[in-house]
Amino acid sequence: MHVSLLDLLVCPSCRVSFDATVHIEVDGRVELGFLQCPRCAIVTPVLDGLVMFSEPLLHAGLASAPLLAEMALCLFGTESGFRAYRRDKRERGLIESYAAFAPFNESTRAIAPILPHAGTVLSVGDAILDTWNRTGYSGEWLAGRFPRQHVVSLWEGNSSVLGYRGFRHLLGSQQRAGNLDIVFCNLDKPLPFCDKAFGLIHAYDSLHRYGLYPFAGECLRVAREDAAILFPHLHLSNSQPEPYFERGCEQRHGHDYRAWLDQVTTNGKRRGWVFSEAALFNGPELAELTDDPDTMHYNGMAAILPNPPQTGLYTVGTRASPRFVVSPLFGIHTGRGKARIAGGLFAGSVGHLLERHPIYAARLPVESIDLTDSALLALLLAVVGLDEHSIGASLPQASTAVVSALRAMTNVELLRPAAISAAAHDLQRFHGNQLPIRDNGIFEEFWSRIAACEGVLLTLAEGDELSGNDLSVYAQSTVVQLRELGLAPGEWLSVDAHAHPLLLLSAIAAASSGFNVHLRSASTSMRHDSRLLLHMDGACEPSVTAGLPLGLSGTAPSLLSALASRETGNFIPSPDDAGLVEFDCADGTACCPLADLVDALESLSAQIENQLWLIQGRSQFGDLIACLAGWSKVEAVRILPAGTEVCA
Repeated sequence: MHVSLLDLLVCPSCRVSFDATVHIEVDGRVELGFLQCPRCAIVTPVLDGLVMFSEPLLHAGLASAPLLAEMALCLFGTESGFRAYRRDKRERGLIESYAAFAPFNESTRAIAPILPHAGTVLSVGDAILDTWNRTGYSGEWLAGRFPRQHVVSLWEGNSSVLGYRGFRHLLGSQQRAGNLDIVFCNLDKPLPFCDKAFGLIHAYDSLHRYGLYPFAGECLRVAREDAAILFPHLHLSNSQPEPYFERGCEQRHGHDYRAWLDQVTTNGKRRGWVFSEAALFNGPELAELTDDPDTMHYNGMAAILPNPPQTGLYTVGTRASPRFVVSPLFGIHTGRGKARIAGGLFAGSVGHLLERHPIYAARLPVESIDLTDSALLALLLAVVGLDEHSIGASLPQASTAVVSALRAMTNVELLRPAAISAAAHDLQRFHGNQLPIRDNGIFEEFWSRIAACEGVLLTLAEGDELSGNDLSVYAQSTVVQLRELGLAPGEWLSVDAHAHPLLLLSAIAAASSGFNVHLRSASTSMRHDSRLLLHMDGACEPSVTAGLPLGLSGTAPSLLSALASRETGNFIPSPDDAGLVEFDCADGTACCPLADLVDALESLSAQIENQLWLIQGRSQFGDLIACLAGWSKVEAVRILPAGTEVCA
């Protein structure tokens, strides 16, 4: 927790400031320590930067540094233990649909049109309270929207989709947004904050859940007199869902909230509003302040805003280049370049969710959407957390086309831009079953799976079949030969990948080991800084470049002759030696780390639809993705004879 958070905290029982004992402090943050009330003497631990009002201790003797470290290990577990849990979760192939859906949900997005009205009284350094951070996302989202303010995000304790260990290992103090603190406390009881501590309160999905007493009064107490207090996603009794489903919580009519708001805003500094959630979601980016307690929708928002409204005077700050969360609702066919809503994904949970969200479902495309090479590349780089600027830089000759593709995918809800930290992006991959486990690096696992496969993983046009072990041994031979020729990781080589699929395999093996690889087509020249050209048999073109033929005609020295003369083990590259791969797209030449493509394809494995993995020769990028995706799933890749027509 930030040391500055101490100025906001008080004992929830005695309402007095704490005496703080700091065992470990790093860069202005308390990593290990405790807070003790000078009246009741109860101790609140601070463990690994998380404030634990949910785990009080009776006296300070229980809060020595060794005992708190032991307590942290007990509550959070080890990093390896959490990785094992993640692996088990991924292997089951299930997701918690509402956690995965959170960035796209109309209930979470209805807040955005109100924020410019709510933030008009905020100053740099003001504190913002987020009361219901169940999935870990809302606090990060607010921290990105308000980078100049201090966001304090609450959760109940060791429960729901993250629990203590999820918050600790996915949003640890050195991972999460720099202006975010996470506090565990019971919202059925008084809040552990001093009076008038916050300039904005975001109480999503809370007022109908925790009841009016003491929660409603506590929100009013800890807010400044001019602060906005927002209660998004209230279950209203104005109407019922069709088809009906049980919503739970306390359901009150909009007029009841209207009457309460009138009573708590009598000083004239603020005014209360009741909004329809549907109207906010479907309305303009800057909401029109229209009171609607008679809304026919069954969900709404109650808001206390500064009076008189100061529309448009405040600009919500954001990071310059957003990251993109990838929707878990779409199935993706890489071969056809298509994406579509797939209700059967994740054991049908996608279809079940959309039945409960008809307002959101109405925004989704009915037909499949087309993904060009540029769009698919942008999508894959978005999956691994690259921001918009970095994605555009991967295809510099057509950065405008890439940005347009990102916008198009955002418009159809395949992507959702968000000013969030890298940790928050990983968090959403975790919720969406999109965060693979990496014990020893991306390529170690990729090649280990291939080497362990005794079945066919590559079928050549002539009908020859190569097993996974064949591919692994060939890859190892390629890398050994490159090293013996004096090439070092980080140097460039070119590969005539269009000439034969084994040359494409060589390119993938080389980039997996840290060499930078340019995939050279028949119509493109070599990179000026390439030290070697891997090519088919015959003379090397251009002749001034060192060349190494494949060796299908028995040429020696060649890759295949090296394979025949050398015993090699399974291919296990260094996890830190991933190189760049440069290839042609329809819109120009693209360049990115090969590891990003492998990582993204494995992240989307549950969403990538069943297909034939074909090397078709129509696109370098398409052929590369066919190999990477097929072999990631340990499935056979086939090269088509020239002139073969493939139905889309």
